[in-house]
Amino acid sequence: YSEAGNYILKDESGKELLNKSEPIAFADIIGLIHEDKRSHTALHTMLKSWTIAAFRDDGSIVLQETKVIDAIQGFVEHGENKTPCILFDGSWYVIDDKYAKNLTEDYEKVFDSSEPVAKTLIEKFGLFNDKAASENGFNNDLRNSRKVLVAHTALINNIEIADAIFWDENCIYLMHNKDKFSGQGARDVVNQVLTSSEYLHQVLSSSGAQSFLERYYDIIKSKYDGKIVPFNKEQFVSQMCSGEKFAYVIGYMNGPNRKSRSIYAKYLTVDAVRKLEAKGDKCIIIGVK
Repeated sequence: YSEAGNYILKDESGKELLNKSEPIAFADIIGLIHEDKRSHTALHTMLKSWTIAAFRDDGSIVLQETKVIDAIQGFVEHGENKTPCILFDGSWYVIDDKYAKNLTEDYEKVFDSSEPVAKTLIEKFGLFNDKAASENGFNNDLRNSRKVLVAHTALINNIEIADAIFWDENCIYLMHNKDKFSGQGARDVVNQVLTSSEYLHQVLSSSGAQSFLERYYDIIKSKYDGKIVPFNKEQFVSQMCSGEKFAYVIGYMNGPNRKSRSIYAKYLTVDAVRKLEAKGDKCIIIGVK
């Protein structure tokens, strides 16, 4: 994960086995099990019960504790025909021509359905910025907007709910931004979005929802460094508790492109849309530069 500065591996009892600033390779993990003890049971325990997590330098979560087998992700092209193969959620997916065609069609449907909504949101909330040099620059510039509440770096329980939050009469938009629509970029931002969705649904259905939102607003406000915050606490809490649907907006500084050739990025995007829709959330992808 490009944003992670700390990786932690734990065993089945929660004991910390590795804590590294560099990504933990599978060789690092398997090396913790002595060759004489690499039985089927030991390997099964390692894959299914050990967990790995990734954090930014400020302590915020990039990858929440995940079983090793589910954390292993990869993309390779196999054989003379360079057949695309994706390792995702513990399973290998061989992308034959038929599946690649279906995947592309699914991705294009996502892109086409997002495009008109994206144009409306960009115009309505001033989301386009062709001068921002980076994701951080884009988010910081948004703090000048009177229509958008910027939550970038506003962490609560080490989770970044969104980079920006805004709403209209239709739904509440939670925006996460990334530099490039690529396999790595899509992987990082999709993980952030799914973590946010899972956590937000859980906390908003609890008895502590209002106190959580009040505390979250205070954290967001503190990031404005004295600047005027576009919405007050009462407006924010009321809106977030209104019962309106959430729509996750995934913004890319470079891309997305309807004809993108990144099979991995397209796969992750389509998979994210399906997972979010299963929770009742929408997903919109847009280019913001």
